[in-house]
Amino acid sequence: MPWLTWRSRGIAALYTKLAETARSAAPGAVLAVATPGLDDGPAGAEARRVDLAGLAPSYAWRAVGLDLQAWPGGAAGPIVLRGVGLSTDDLAHDLATSPDLDAHVVARPARGLLLGADDEAGAPDGGAPAEVSIGHLAAGTGLWLSAAPMAEGPAGDEAMGHALAALDARWAVLSATAVAGQEERVRRFARVFLALPTSAPTGPPPDRQPFGVAARTHRSGSSTFLGLANDTPYPIRLETVLTAPPSATVDDLGRGLRLVPEVVAGQSHVVLDLPPFGVAAIRVGAPKVELGSVTPYPSEAVIAGMKARYDELSGQLTQLKGRPAAGEGAGPPNPGFEPGPSRVVELAVSRTAAAPGGWRVAGDPANTVEIDREHPHSGRSSLRLDARVPPASAVGDRFTPSVQSSLAVQAWLRADRPDAKVRVWIEGEAAGRPFVRRSELSAGSGWSVMAVRVAELPAEGLDNVRLRFEMMTAGSLWIDDLGISGETLSEPERLNSRNALLAAMHAYRERRFADFARLAGSHWTRHAGSGDGTVEGAPAESAGMLRTGDSTPLPPGRRLR
Repeated sequence: MPWLTWRSRGIAALYTKLAETARSAAPGAVLAVATPGLDDGPAGAEARRVDLAGLAPSYAWRAVGLDLQAWPGGAAGPIVLRGVGLSTDDLAHDLATSPDLDAHVVARPARGLLLGADDEAGAPDGGAPAEVSIGHLAAGTGLWLSAAPMAEGPAGDEAMGHALAALDARWAVLSATAVAGQEERVRRFARVFLALPTSAPTGPPPDRQPFGVAARTHRSGSSTFLGLANDTPYPIRLETVLTAPPSATVDDLGRGLRLVPEVVAGQSHVVLDLPPFGVAAIRVGAPKVELGSVTPYPSEAVIAGMKARYDELSGQLTQLKGRPAAGEGAGPPNPGFEPGPSRVVELAVSRTAAAPGGWRVAGDPANTVEIDREHPHSGRSSLRLDARVPPASAVGDRFTPSVQSSLAVQAWLRADRPDAKVRVWIEGEAAGRPFVRRSELSAGSGWSVMAVRVAELPAEGLDNVRLRFEMMTAGSLWIDDLGISGETLSEPERLNSRNALLAAMHAYRERRFADFARLAGSHWTRHAGSGDGTVEGAPAESAGMLRTGDSTPLPPGRRLR
């Protein structure tokens, strides 16, 4: 820690010197420094390490020498831009809106936003980064185009709306890749941003509203300006009370409209509808206007949506608590299909069929399922399903696997005739609702490995699972070395997911709906974990799976027998 402090102070002194040099070399010039994002360098590696450890994101900044508390204030230091990259990475989004990182930047007198692309693509020849949206090919034979993947809909406005709401940004710098193809969206924000005076808001900034709405007043000459920003994904109707004389004009600068506020007891009540992450600039034609109350009025649909999301998170937390940790989940019964322990007197008896533990036959009573000691793939025996009256199924007992977002079933199969049609059923329950997937395969006359993968499990996970192998034609089917694999959470991931769910639910109960929306959409609440790829109950040499079939959902209205 002493070394980190020494290094941070040294870096702060360096940037302060650079800012002074810029002002001396070119009067009026300023130096701006952007905070790091989630790149592939040391800063990104530290951000991921700190995130997994469950620490505040600012620890990652400090680890690479960025401690804004060690930087001088006033005009001596550079402008600090909150670096935000357009990325599909969930952690990058969470870092871009982290209150911990926002708090370090908002304390700077000169602050703002730098919006760019995390991976600035280069020209086709691998040359300069694409900091412009149109450039010439190296050979000069054509043009190449570049545009950043800004999200569609309100989510694409989040970075700019958040900068005005949480950072009270004085500067907004957007890279050409962020602007390309998004000119109208940027223009809407710029109309509001540029309409507000560059001077600091009057008085101490009001506390951020629990619903996530920020309101700040600026004074310039004979007018007072009001900046509003909705830092939530919800549309909101907002009523602000201003101590303005009844004769004062009120203009919505972003939309170019003259407003007619309702005057009650000498105060002007201005009502506006702000879209998700929307911003607004209001000019009042009177000096020294004070901002009174700010009251949000969410719609019933918004309230109901948040309650539904809260219930989902509650169920997800219950499932997470009851779900086995990595390596602790159960596997299919008797996956090697080995006979049970025999008494000494039975050892002298010739190999005979035995009832398999944990498995039963479904279908016509003429069909049978039994342990076959004559035809194992490995070990001493296998499971044989005789379908005399098809279809016939071998059904296993239910178990609870330790998987999160995906599940793979692997088995070695052989049949007494080529191209025997086999259905593999994965039947389970998720939060009391049935979950069924099936895949149709072909088994040959020789042993071959078959694997089926379910790529997307319910967010709350599976309470239990059972496997069913169904013969569609008459004949015999042998099954051996059955196993399951899937992505699961490590203990640190389970802890972080639980903490995120608890924090989101706590924010909802305290009616801090902006924090609830942020936490409910964080990557830890949706985190699926990363499995080690091992197969429970299968030999190590068969852990590498050959994908031979895809699972398909049960068609609507289909009933199970």
